[in-house]
Amino acid sequence: MAALLYNINMAKWIPVDEGLPEEDGFYPVTRLGFMRRSKRLILGKPMVMIDYYHKSTGFDECVMAWAEVKPYQPTLGGDQYL
Repeated sequence: MAALLYNINMAKWIPVDEGLPEEDGFYPVTRLGFMRRSKRLILGKPMVMIDYYHKSTGFDECVMAWAEVKPYQPTLGGDQYL
C-alpha cells in the first residue's frame, strides 16, 4: 500500500479542465471534499481515490484532477519477478 501511495504522489496530476484520459479505465483522482451517495452529500476534506473513467460519461463533477500512473519497472534483469 505504501508503494502505491508513493507512486501516486510521484504522478503528474492533470486538472480536468486541461484534459481527460484518452482511454477508458481506472485512474487515481483527486476529488473535492464531498461525495454523492444516492440523494445525500457527504462532506469532508479533498481525497485521493481510484475512479473509473468512460469517454461517454466522463468523471463526475467532484473530480478536480486525475493522474496517469505508469507501472513500476524494476531495474534488475532476469526472471526473478516471474
